[in-house]
Amino acid sequence: IHTLSPEGHNALQLAAANKRATRELIANLVERYPQGAQVPDQRGRYALHLACISGKFWDGGIADLFDANPDAIRSADSLGLLPFHLVCFRYCQSNETTTLPTTRKHHHRRQSSKISVEAIQREQTTEAREAEVLFQLLKADPTVL
Repeated sequence: IHTLSPEGHNALQLAAANKRATRELIANLVERYPQGAQVPDQRGRYALHLACISGKFWDGGIADLFDANPDAIRSADSLGLLPFHLVCFRYCQSNETTTLPTTRKHHHRRQSSKISVEAIQREQTTEAREAEVLFQLLKADPTVL
C-alpha cells in the first residue's frame, strides 16, 4: 500500500483518481492506510482532489477521504485550485455535454417518451448527487467562496 506508482501516486490516490473505483475500495484503503490521504502528489493534489476530478460523489468515496484528511479541503493544488473548484469545473463541463435522447420515429413515441423520462430522472439524480458534493464541501469549509 505504501508503494508509489511511476507517477508518484499511492494506492489510495490511484483509487481516488479511478472513475470506476468503488466507495468500498476507497473506504478499505482509508481504513488500512489513512496516511495515504495526507500525501500530496507531484501537483500538490491529495486523494480528495483526485476524487473530485474523477467524478466521485460524496457518498461514493469523497466523505471517506475528507474524514481521513479534512485539511485537504483547504489545500490548493499547483494550479491554485481547491477541491471545491475542481468539482465546479468538472460539473460545468459535464453539463455542457449532456444531451437527452431524441425521438426519431413517431410510432415509437411512447417508448421514446419513457426513455426520455428515465433519462431525465437519471440526469436529475446525478445533478442532485453533484449538488450534494458541492454542499458538503461548502459546509465543511465555507471560506472557499
